Amino acid sequence: EVVELFGSKTLLPLRSGQAVAVGELSSTLALPAPLLQLELDGAASHWAPQASQAADAEPAAARPRVDELMSTLAVPVVDPAFVCVDEAPLKDQTAAAEALAGYIAADATEPHQLAPALVDKLGARDAAHGALEWSQLSRDGSRALLGLFAEHHVREEAVAMAQDWPPADPDASTEEAREAANGSPRLVSAGRAAALKRMPLYESVQGSLVPLEPRRYLLPQRHPFFTPRTDEFLTPTAPAPVLSLLRALGVESLEDADVFEKFLLPAFGEASLERQEAMRRHLLANWQRLRQHDGVRAALSRTRFVPTAFGLLAPSELLDPRNNLLS
Repeated sequence: EVVELFGSKTLLPLRSGQAVAVGELSSTLALPAPLLQLELDGAASHWAPQASQAADAEPAAARPRVDELMSTLAVPVVDPAFVCVDEAPLKDQTAAAEALAGYIAADATEPHQLAPALVDKLGARDAAHGALEWSQLSRDGSRALLGLFAEHHVREEAVAMAQDWPPADPDASTEEAREAANGSPRLVSAGRAAALKRMPLYESVQGSLVPLEPRRYLLPQRHPFFTPRTDEFLTPTAPAPVLSLLRALGVESLEDADVFEKFLLPAFGEASLERQEAMRRHLLANWQRLRQHDGVRAALSRTRFVPTAFGLLAPSELLDPRNNLLS
């Protein structure tokens, strides 16, 4: 109601000292000072090589703070003096009283509520004003932010498992019920998952920071015939919480059969004769396992990989009951 009445009025006080229209509140971050100053142990230390691998390794960068990351991304932040905290996570009574004196509701009041709040505001800011300043974010900054989201997701899943989620009562299996069980908004909900996929926070095997759209893949194990070299593939050496979040957001982990179906068989005719023969031997040697994969069987039936006097032909073009692979 206040936004409807005063939406066009430049009355919303920002931490920078400026003021913006009240209607900008939905895409402006409102946090108490302790959360803005929170240092994120997001991921930089977890991604770095082990200390034993390099005696002269560079010292770890300082942990980025929430307000620093928001400033880099050009996300406006409400002046904390005007933020009201209903349940202030503050030990000092004076500080708590000052926090309660504000009139703008905080997007989060506890550290465990921070990740969903940031996803909501980043998504709203991007939708309302176009692209954020992602290119200005350092690698450590992107890892810290992604680490915050990933750790929240892992805690959320642990709570769900401990509470035997989903509940036996199907009527209780709602977004609201799950958020109530977790004590905070759910991170990988439909709306937040879409926002997370649009964020260019995810490291590819090329070292680029990319969004999850279009489709991205993980190749956890080295493959004898395929080495990913494009931004289509994300690095599999990310910390375990990040990998868990990636899978929850729909990033597909490829196994041997998937690699043949999606990449090797479609380009089989372009490989050298020696490589073609090596792949045929691999398929035959592992056929008992690969035959269980519907995608591989379908791809094989239409792939010209069988050598004949007339060149390579697809199994669907042949009839050879003596060949187990073709039957």
